[in-house]
Amino acid sequence: MLKGQNECELSPIREYTASVILDSFNINHVRYLLTQYKGITYTKCKCMSNNKISIVTAYDMLQSYGFDYLSFIEFVKDNFLDDFSKMCVADYILCNTDRHEQNWGFYVDNSNMRIISLHPLFDHDNSLINGIDENVDTALFEGRSLLEVSDEFMSTANLILIKPLYLSLFDFDRSLIEPFMKRLDHLGIKYKFKNNILYPV
Repeated sequence: MLKGQNECELSPIREYTASVILDSFNINHVRYLLTQYKGITYTKCKCMSNNKISIVTAYDMLQSYGFDYLSFIEFVKDNFLDDFSKMCVADYILCNTDRHEQNWGFYVDNSNMRIISLHPLFDHDNSLINGIDENVDTALFEGRSLLEVSDEFMSTANLILIKPLYLSLFDFDRSLIEPFMKRLDHLGIKYKFKNNILYPV
């Protein structure tokens, strides 16, 4: 799949950067790469579904099964706490405010229509925006900030840096580096900092 620029020419850069960050923490996500066509920058990724598994969004689940939202979230926490926790903390790390009900959901087995898992995280071009921080409201929980939600789930997310993270990723806006690292420190992420690179410890 190719995804181009929206109203901001930096959107593919942000999506790619978010993908590299999520990969560094081994968070299940769609891996985006940068490509160009006729002078325009795009992100590209593999298709998330196939003839064996389909995607059902949280919105579709809510509409089809008549859950009220809080009961639905409890169902997700009861059955998929690890991945749900990682999603909540990932949104905090990335300052992603766009996790609405059609931007997350489930893998379903096409042979029996049973839920397998949460599907990989995707659509992060509204992340890492200068001027948006962890105190803005999350789309997941009305009236709660990214920070508040992350604090609830940080202990069950168990995030660990597994590969070097090069801060040159932020060359498109280096003012994002300091607040990004403060968010990692707030989570208690352990790393060794050397030559503008975060190394696992």
